[in-house]
Amino acid sequence: MAQRRLFSPQIVESDAFLDMPLSSQALYFHLSMYADDDGFIGNPKRIMKMTGANEDDLRILDGKRFILTFSTGIVVIKHWLINNWIRPDRYKQTKYLEEKKQLIQKENGSYTENDNQMTYQMQGSGMPQVKLSKVKLSKYNNSADKPHKDKFETDKYPKTDYIKVLDEYQRLKGIKLQGDEFLPPMKEIKLMFKSDRTVEHINETMEICEDNYDDWSMNTVRMKIADVVGGKLRSKKAINQPLKVLSTREI
Repeated sequence: MAQRRLFSPQIVESDAFLDMPLSSQALYFHLSMYADDDGFIGNPKRIMKMTGANEDDLRILDGKRFILTFSTGIVVIKHWLINNWIRPDRYKQTKYLEEKKQLIQKENGSYTENDNQMTYQMQGSGMPQVKLSKVKLSKYNNSADKPHKDKFETDKYPKTDYIKVLDEYQRLKGIKLQGDEFLPPMKEIKLMFKSDRTVEHINETMEICEDNYDDWSMNTVRMKIADVVGGKLRSKKAINQPLKVLSTREI
């Protein structure tokens, strides 16, 4: 582990960060101190126990997208490359290369999920330079493009419901998923279906996330769907829509 880590005021002085409980803020700092030179932490739960944090603190950081969580349990500091710059001669690449392949670097330096086809070009220090290719949205053309029926489809949650949600997700994102790229969004969709959310609930929430958040994923949809169903979060179009004046007859 390196001797020092930095924290950008752009991140830790933001309203989103300061709105979190102090215990979640403290866990963020501790995770960052134990992260490798690419911002990955392989033992977040151990650090959580060492610092007296709890599962809720970890979930809050994930829900607020200050960390990104992989199915393996490994996490990465989303804004690592905004917080830190490591000299090329001191940089040591992460050992979590499979997880790193699932990420791309946005223009502002933050990590986000790799929802697009891409090519990594390793230059200089070995840090990833990302080149995104243009992708076209289309229906499932062959078996490689289809979701994994054996892992997700049941009588209660038929494939047609998943496809309706996935088609809308791809349309809003402007992407075309292939193979294992279906698994992360499918996992979130399954959790929402288990919570008795309908296709209409999920698709409406995706549209609202597209309106309100520059960087959203199906995890964001799952975190926000209760606010949408409860009327706490609405689309900008609905907010700006003028009220209809009812006539006496309509009343």
